[in-house]
Formats: sequence, structure tokens, C-alpha cells
Amino acid sequence: MFGGDFRVSENEEKYQAYIEYQSHRNNRYALFSGFTFTVIAILLTQLPDVTQVRAQIALFVLTVMLWVFLHELSGAEAAIINCIRVAPPLPEAWKESKVLRLLSGIIPWMLLGLSVIILYLLWNLLYLALASAITGALGVIHGYVTITKPLEQLRSSEQWVRK
Repeated sequence: MFGGDFRVSENEEKYQAYIEYQSHRNNRYALFSGFTFTVIAILLTQLPDVTQVRAQIALFVLTVMLWVFLHELSGAEAAIINCIRVAPPLPEAWKESKVLRLLSGIIPWMLLGLSVIILYLLWNLLYLALASAITGALGVIHGYVTITKPLEQLRSSEQWVRK
């Protein structure tokens, strides 16, 4: 995917099934996320009156599902990253910039969830946008505490051998 020499540890055969499972989880949650986003966009454009309470409840439930799928996708990626032991050297700018690593990791998923909130604002669904933003913020905080922060601690422990 990224090129270079990515390998698991010396016990590669022990980890291979786990890595394949996490890769399948990645694919599954990416598919679910894309499908859920598409359903939200279609419902917004095709429902006759999106200001009805029923429509907004359905859209909110779909938004929560999207945030859950994105969280699971991030977790599956972190599980695969945890198995990497030998990796190519990082560019100098990446070594120094924790912000750049964070931007390339969690921000794309946050932007997908944020785009749904922007769609709600475009349709003047302010309360739905607010509820979705609060839910998303809680999800991002939970993701940072349970996925991003432990992964950064793992990376800072120099677990990887750079060749």
C-alpha cells in the first residue's frame, strides 16, 4: 500500500492470520463507512421533508453508525500497525512532526464525519448538526484515548527497526 519494506516480526507465521483478519476488518469497515455516508447523502436529497422528526432521527442514527464504523476502522489500522517491526526510514519531516503523523492518521476520518455535519448545516438542520457534532466530538476523544495515544506511545518506544 505505501511501498517500502514492511515486515512483521521474526514470528511472522504467528501474526499472519491476525494481520489478514485485521485487513479484512479494514475493508469491511471502509465499505460500511462509505455505504453509510452514501445513504445519508441520498436520504438528504431524496426525502420530501428532512425537517420531520422521523427523518432526523433516522439521519442521526446513521450518523452515529458512521462514527462507530470510522472508529472501528481506525482501531483495525492501529492493530495492523502494532504488528510492524521492520519499516523503511521515515522522511526527516515526519520524524520531527507529531502533528503531521496525527494529520495523516486520524484527520481524514474526522473529515468524513465532519462532512456529514456540514451537509446538515447546508440543509438548515441545526439541531441535527449540533447533536451529530457532539457525538462526533465524543467519538474523536474516545478514539484519541483508546487508539491514537497508545499508538503514539508505541511509536515513541522505538519498537520499529528502521532500515
